[in-house]
Amino acid sequence: MNSRSVHHDNRLGDAAAHLGDAYLDHAATTPMCPEAVEAMQPFYAAAYANPSGAHRMARDAMRAVNDARDLLAELWGAEPGEIVFCSGATEADNLAVFGAASAVGGTGAVGAASAANDASAAGVATETDAAVSGNASVPSVSNRIVCSAIEHPAVLAPVERLGGMTVGVDSLGVIDLVELAEAVDENTVLVSVMLVNNESGVIQPLAEVAEVLAEHASQAVLHTDAVQAVSWLDVAKLARPAQLVSVSAHKFGGPKGVGALIVRDGVKLNPLILGGGQERDRRGGTHNVAGIVGMAAAAEVTAERRQETVARVEKLRNRLADHLKAAVPDVVETGVVENCFADAVMAEAVSESPAMGASRTAVSAQSVTEGSRDASSRAK
Repeated sequence: MNSRSVHHDNRLGDAAAHLGDAYLDHAATTPMCPEAVEAMQPFYAAAYANPSGAHRMARDAMRAVNDARDLLAELWGAEPGEIVFCSGATEADNLAVFGAASAVGGTGAVGAASAANDASAAGVATETDAAVSGNASVPSVSNRIVCSAIEHPAVLAPVERLGGMTVGVDSLGVIDLVELAEAVDENTVLVSVMLVNNESGVIQPLAEVAEVLAEHASQAVLHTDAVQAVSWLDVAKLARPAQLVSVSAHKFGGPKGVGALIVRDGVKLNPLILGGGQERDRRGGTHNVAGIVGMAAAAEVTAERRQETVARVEKLRNRLADHLKAAVPDVVETGVVENCFADAVMAEAVSESPAMGASRTAVSAQSVTEGSRDASSRAK
């Protein structure tokens, strides 16, 4: 027996330890809703079968997966067959960028490395090409893959890996449609513009982005990272112009480690992960049945309570922003309130204060994965 053991702070599981804490970091992750927790429990106990099996218990597990798929498709304005389950939004974003890029490349190759090869074949210098040529620090840039400059790193990194280019935003954090129109052409195969920015909360005009593509790059696939939108907006309506849509369960009361990519009918997409042919050969790997069921339960509750929640939180957000601007010198609120989702307040002067680390207020100075990047610094 291994003498080493894993120790943890028992207080982490004690709700009483967090009484009095103010959790203001829902953009990073949300607490799981009770409905999701309850829905998941059977699949950790009696209903544990692998849904890819042929026996009755496996069929029951697959029925739970497909029931969740049907519900999510209805809530998000998709067909059930367009829902591709995966491990979360980072995987969904990578699958969208690499999968679409490699599929349009025409080689039928699979995965990030082959997507880079396809990009190279199309005349785009990748990091690998640059390293071989001894010029790794200055990769070439192509408009074959385009995204906004304020995307989450889960989109920015793959686009950069493929030698793609970014389009700037204006002083309010909204994508520059004129610059986008100038950037794309018949060579563009994928454009990614997030529905809601994860730091500023600014809602991007996807319908207008789609109009630009229809005029200047009609063959391009439009992808949107809708991770921050599900709790606060009607994704079925606002994400409709996009052919690829990424979501993540833990942003709207579901569990961590599960998400989905909506792949509209007719969109070509190569898988990143090969395995047992799950998700119509678009994402291999045993289904996370409990996670998928929990995601569907959370999405249903979120949709049912959205109107009430948005109205309540919007009042709190506006009150907080007003008090911050009155109390803190030179604090700046990013974006226009009417074009931000209800939960977003961006006020760095307070969130970056050293005192915040010692307080019982949970708030992020920036996106938890953004490092030193900042949405406002990428605005024009």
